[in-house]
Amino acid sequence: MTRAAPSSIALLSIHPRFARRILEGKKRVEFRKRGFGRAVTHVVVYATQPVGRVVGFFTVKRVSIATPRSLWADYCSVGGIGGDEFWRYYQGKSEGCAIEVADVWALERPIPLGDLGSMGAPQSFAYLSLRQFAVVRDAKHLPAA
Repeated sequence: MTRAAPSSIALLSIHPRFARRILEGKKRVEFRKRGFGRAVTHVVVYATQPVGRVVGFFTVKRVSIATPRSLWADYCSVGGIGGDEFWRYYQGKSEGCAIEVADVWALERPIPLGDLGSMGAPQSFAYLSLRQFAVVRDAKHLPAA
């Protein structure tokens, strides 16, 4: 893995089944109702309860903001989600976000958020410092899927 300093890192709260699919390489896009406020190069994956731990991270290939119809047309085959669930998620929304997943690293042992400092699980996402990201980046990883 390259040790170049990332510019912005986001911690995303993701349901465990979707986090697992990302780490397995079966979900290549994470859908969100809104995008980030700045360019994000890496996403740290926090699997929500009952896991409640940071399980890995990935580099961001691209972030697309578009209508749900366009997002579904572009990403339905790699989104790791069924159509009914997708449309329920975006019900009433005129715009959404697709975060394209590039390289993925799974942690050998998921780590608690407390290891990143005093922070709780974000409702959607939070930005991390380079120091916080280093804790995750330098943890022992499993071979890529």
